[in-house]
Amino acid sequence: MKPWTISHADMLDAIKRSKAYASGDDSGAGTLGKTYTSKDVAFIHATTGYNVIAMRGLTAVVDDNGFSASADGTDPANQIASAIEGARSHGALKGEITPDYAKSMISYYAGFMKDFPADWQDKALRFLGGTEKSQSELVTDRTTAAV
Repeated sequence: MKPWTISHADMLDAIKRSKAYASGDDSGAGTLGKTYTSKDVAFIHATTGYNVIAMRGLTAVVDDNGFSASADGTDPANQIASAIEGARSHGALKGEITPDYAKSMISYYAGFMKDFPADWQDKALRFLGGTEKSQSELVTDRTTAAV
């Protein structure tokens, strides 16, 4: 296998590490932890159903089977992940994502993306404040429900 080839097993391993990081286990975060907080990763998964993974210095947004949200990165899940990444890297987002930040970001993208899922704001707000469950329990619940 060539060093730049990524196998399906590599993708599944990256998804497993992403879900562990989203649950609060920082041990396998790698480069994902340099770009996103563990709660960012959990928020993206809870809101979109997609996983943010890091492999070989790159990040990607993929489903639970390792398939990209889109080939060109213009789908809503990639846009949400990119908005968080950009806001973190430029210092506009410090601390945790708040309900107000989530509403503003989602409203912005929903305003010009015709295929933006209507239920994502509800999912985001439910994740951010409408539960007594821990971050680990939330990620586990969403992973189990998707199966």
